[in-house]
Amino acid sequence: ATYLPSIIVNFLIEDNKDEVAPPEHQSFETCCLFADVSGFTALSEKLAAKGSEGAELLAKHLNSYFEQMVKTIAGSGGDVFKFAGDAMLVLWPPSDEGLAILARRGAQCGMDIQEALHNVQLDEGVSLSVKIGVGVGMINVLHIGGTLHRMEYIATGEPLIQAFHAEHQAVAGNVICSPEAWNLVKEHFQGTVLPGGEKQVLVEKVINPLRKKSVVQTIRKEITSDQEDKVMRKLRQYVPAAAYSFLDSNEEFWGGELRYLTVMFVNLGFTESEMNNIATQGATEKIQKVLCEVQQCVYQYEGSLNKFLMDDKGSTLIAVFGLPPMAHEDDATRAVLASIAICSKLQMLGLHPAVGITTGIAFCGVLGTHTRREYSVMGDTVNLSARLMQKATVSRGGVLCDAATCKAAQGRLVFEKLPEIN
Repeated sequence: ATYLPSIIVNFLIEDNKDEVAPPEHQSFETCCLFADVSGFTALSEKLAAKGSEGAELLAKHLNSYFEQMVKTIAGSGGDVFKFAGDAMLVLWPPSDEGLAILARRGAQCGMDIQEALHNVQLDEGVSLSVKIGVGVGMINVLHIGGTLHRMEYIATGEPLIQAFHAEHQAVAGNVICSPEAWNLVKEHFQGTVLPGGEKQVLVEKVINPLRKKSVVQTIRKEITSDQEDKVMRKLRQYVPAAAYSFLDSNEEFWGGELRYLTVMFVNLGFTESEMNNIATQGATEKIQKVLCEVQQCVYQYEGSLNKFLMDDKGSTLIAVFGLPPMAHEDDATRAVLASIAICSKLQMLGLHPAVGITTGIAFCGVLGTHTRREYSVMGDTVNLSARLMQKATVSRGGVLCDAATCKAAQGRLVFEKLPEIN
């Protein structure tokens, strides 16, 4: 259960059905905090020079940093909804405290994170900090997929958009509130309205702090013995198969490994407006169909869906070829063929998907703590695939590959050489 946010776990406990019947969704008012680690790219590039050892050190440093962040969030009653590479999306679960109190908890949590983790030195000449945006409002959590009994979950709505926009105005060490969030908390914090007309506010000081509220005491529901098998079966549907070997681990630390992988970063092509209106019947059915098409394409070539996100990059997902329990000598070829199939299928649905594909060494393992963790893939190979996806997005879609992928698939596929990307 620690591989999923409590919001998802509690939903599955309360749901009496034997199987999840996608699409399903939850809606509730909440506070959203988006935290983006600053300095990760510099750290990643520096450690990449150390080869395979660098990817392992990168995961170790980021895990140490996130561990402290997760503890602070849990103490504020927050729920880490998703890890997104070097970023984290946090929601406050449904509560009878009211939105104003949840907003105060979110803003105060952001300030606590900054106090503990601003400008932390993790490697010679490289430090990590965090930029934080806070938003409030009605959120929608969608449960979608179902191909080969594999489920995904995603959150959308105004609080996320507010938090993403606020974080974009931040520099390292800042907590920025959206106008909507600030209107609920302004009597309890000191802040300054940022220039630019959007009325976002830099939070400078907590005036009236709230008492801590442990996430363990407030949001995880008890599972009765007769529920356990059914709930655990449903929970496993949301966890990547590569993480199964870690599920029953009671070790203080979990192992990771360096693997030669092909990573596919996909922008599905949904607009911000479409994702924000996801609770409408037509939009829900469309994204369910889109994800099922993507799942079928990835699973046909025996890849693994690692993350599905709605974040500041848009509606994106990460698929990986070469993870256990399925790895092949031709994983690069499989990834390219899957990406071509995805583009073909989604274009038929009126979307303009964009894909970045890279091949190389990456660290694969568990990120987080005993109370909240996810199986993640990280390193320079993953970062580059995201950059290629963003370049393809600007070019209105298509598939961009790095030189390593082209070389690995040589003789099987034909590639067109493009100018280098700075």
